[in-house]
Amino acid sequence: MRIKAVKRGRPLSKDVHGNAARERLLRAGYRFIAKRPFDSVTVDEIADAAGVAHGLLFHYFGSKQGLYLEIMRDLAEQLEKIHLDQHLPDVAPEDKLAAFLHRHMDFIRRWPTAYALYSRGSLSAEVREIWEQSKQRALRIVLRYFEIPQPTRRQLALARAWLAFFDELGLAWLQTSTIGKESVVQISVDTFRDLISRSGLLDGQAKRRVVRRNSGHLHTRQA
Repeated sequence: MRIKAVKRGRPLSKDVHGNAARERLLRAGYRFIAKRPFDSVTVDEIADAAGVAHGLLFHYFGSKQGLYLEIMRDLAEQLEKIHLDQHLPDVAPEDKLAAFLHRHMDFIRRWPTAYALYSRGSLSAEVREIWEQSKQRALRIVLRYFEIPQPTRRQLALARAWLAFFDELGLAWLQTSTIGKESVVQISVDTFRDLISRSGLLDGQAKRRVVRRNSGHLHTRQA
C-alpha cells in the first residue's frame, strides 16, 4: 500500500514552534497507523508520504518510535478530551455511560489497526504506559457518573476488569459485521452496573461468610 504524499504547495497548520515539516510527518504517521501496523512502515515511506527530507523525522522525533509515541500521546489526549467535553446534566448514570461508550466506539473505528494492537498488548512498554494512564483517567470519568469520585481498590479492580471486557467486545465489533454497536453498548452498561454493585463481594470477610453459608447448605443437604 502506498500512502499519497502531502502536496508541497498545500497550506499546512504549524505546530507551536512554527514547524510545518513536523506537522507533515505527524499527518503522514497518522495515515499509516490507520491502515497498518507501524512496525511495518519504514522511515523512507513516512518521509515520502510527508513530502519532506528523510533526516527531518530524526531531527524532530529522534526515531520512528519517537514519532509513534508522539502520535499515541496525541490520540490518548484526543480521546480524553472527547469524553471530558461531553456534559450531560440531569441524565441517569447508565445513560451517561452509554453516551461515553458510543463516543469511544466512534473513536476506535477510526483507528482499527492501532486498537487491535492495543487490545492484544502488542505494544512497547512506553506505549503501554501511555494507554495505561489513559485507561485510569477514563475509568475515573466513568466512576464519577455513578457518584464514585473516590473509588475503593475493589471498585477500581472491578472497573478495570469491566474495561478489559469492553475492549474485547469492541475488538469483536470492529472485526465482525454481525455484532451490533447498540448491543455492545447495552451489554457493557448492564455489566458495569452489576459489577460495581457487587464490589463488596471482594471483601475478605464477605467471602468467608459466603463460604460458611454455602458449606452449611451442603451439610444440610447431605444430612
